[in-house]
Amino acid sequence: MKFKLLIIFFALLSLKGFTQNVTKAFNEVKNVTVRNIGAITQNNVVKGYFSFYEFDKADKKNIIYRLNLLDENLNDLGTKEITGPKDWELVSSGYDGNNYCFKFYDDKNRTFELKVYNQEAKEVASNPLKINYKPNSNSKYQIYRQMVNPDINILNNNGFVDYTFNDPNDAFIVSYANGSSQKTWQQTYEPEGKSKFMIPTFLNGNEDMILTAVARVEKGMYNTKTQHTILANNTKNGSQLFDVSTEFDDNHVVPINAIFEDGKVIVIGLNYKTTKTFTKAPDGMAFLEFDKTGKLLKSNFKTFEETLGKYLPIEDHQLKDGYYLYIHDIVRTNKNSNLVISEKFKKAVDAGGLAMSLFGARGSGTVKLQLENMLVLEYDLDGNILQAKEIPKAKGTTPVFPSYLGLLSPYLLATVASSLGWMDYMYTIKSEDNANITFSFVDYDRLDADAKKTQNFGQIKYNNGKLSIDKIPVKNEKATFSRLLRAKTNHVLQVNYFKKEKKLTMDMIKLNN
Repeated sequence: MKFKLLIIFFALLSLKGFTQNVTKAFNEVKNVTVRNIGAITQNNVVKGYFSFYEFDKADKKNIIYRLNLLDENLNDLGTKEITGPKDWELVSSGYDGNNYCFKFYDDKNRTFELKVYNQEAKEVASNPLKINYKPNSNSKYQIYRQMVNPDINILNNNGFVDYTFNDPNDAFIVSYANGSSQKTWQQTYEPEGKSKFMIPTFLNGNEDMILTAVARVEKGMYNTKTQHTILANNTKNGSQLFDVSTEFDDNHVVPINAIFEDGKVIVIGLNYKTTKTFTKAPDGMAFLEFDKTGKLLKSNFKTFEETLGKYLPIEDHQLKDGYYLYIHDIVRTNKNSNLVISEKFKKAVDAGGLAMSLFGARGSGTVKLQLENMLVLEYDLDGNILQAKEIPKAKGTTPVFPSYLGLLSPYLLATVASSLGWMDYMYTIKSEDNANITFSFVDYDRLDADAKKTQNFGQIKYNNGKLSIDKIPVKNEKATFSRLLRAKTNHVLQVNYFKKEKKLTMDMIKLNN
């Protein structure tokens, strides 16, 4: 799926002492696609930038692309000309502290490839990704692209991980690449039993193991029962270390995040009292502790009534009025607690989409999500809530979902919306010691009673246990495309693209301290 004119450019984050606002412009910008301009990050800190665009025509079937690499101060690191199919799309990028990795997608042949470059823009490794489904059948491809974030998964200082599907729906492939062409590998994961489909989600990785959450929907036309496991692969050769279920008696855990700590694996997830985790709402949170062989050492399960009951109205383990909480990120703080950022939402019907469907418009959907306030939760290691804060923001909605997704559960729709960037949460930044954590979001509201509604950039700041909120309006440029993106501390970057002028501008906006 291609999104034209979607520009992603993350700005300087870690350069200290740089206080001036900066405006930068690029001219003759054309044929812009997904992530043509973006940031290279390490440990959630911007370390450099890339630009990737059409440069010249090689022949009837191929294009010469130019890849520019910059450091965090926008100094040139190198330029590389790459010849590839004219249908190439740069899907995502990453930096592991040593090398850069780019994930390319060939739309015509439906193939992916990971290419690794050193800091001088020299290609040092590549890993063509196996995709064994039939080219004339794209059902699994559609599911993967819409249910799983296409980003490259990064192991700090230890390479990159990606997932692709096998055929049939009961297997997928874990692919790994780093700075050595001799250390790339691919391993097929094919558990016993048949599945309607599977969804792999990267949890974490280090020099020893790569952790993947695996969700499987059982076979059967009307069957919505799911199975959830945690898969661990050896980082060096891809061999399977363990594959453990996250179902414990009547507790069915959907893993969200994993942390390596003192030789153990700490897993945080949503807990369900049913196997229908894709169609039902969760009952609460789960906190699990495993050893390096996958043996469960400790578990704690907390209902939302136990944790959120004194902060929010709860009925039957759920928020009142049909609202749900979508968890965007979980961060371990310097106080040895878990900080959670979530967003309230519920399923809604779009009047325009409903009218189009009544007139027989093909593919016209009627379902969208209504988005509301942000919510920050802090838990101790045993799952007891330490504090919760609801941050008001204006009600908004996502675009309308395609008709074939309309029957999905609210949580599954939120997963799709999050992967497509439709929700108001933007990103998380944190200091190296996790004493300062900032969650960023977009708000479309009045900052005071006399002001007009405007697009605002909001930040929820956690500083050694204390929460504060900051919002600032951003100017609405008459641009073909405009977006707010991450920047250095106390700043936000506004990127504008003017198609007629073939001009791209970046404005660094200073926030309140």
